[in-house]
Amino acid sequence: MTENNNIVSKISQLLEEFGVPKVSAKNLKYNFVTQGDMDSFGILSFITEVEALMGIEITPKDLTKSGIQTIAGLADLVEKKIQGGAKI
Repeated sequence: MTENNNIVSKISQLLEEFGVPKVSAKNLKYNFVTQGDMDSFGILSFITEVEALMGIEITPKDLTKSGIQTIAGLADLVEKKIQGGAKI
């Protein structure tokens, strides 16, 4: 799990803006996709917002990984992308 609390905080806040119930730090493994919190359009809109907010590009290949369906998994991906040269 990512150590970057700033990324986790931003993702959590954005999920809340998209109507996903606030997920506490104790529940970073909550799967916001399989729980039906967002439809497919909502998920794509959310990913687009994450890209814009974090200054990264999430590829179609990244989207096929089930790990990004949780705050922890998505934060790990974002952190790796930022370390690869993207700016937060």
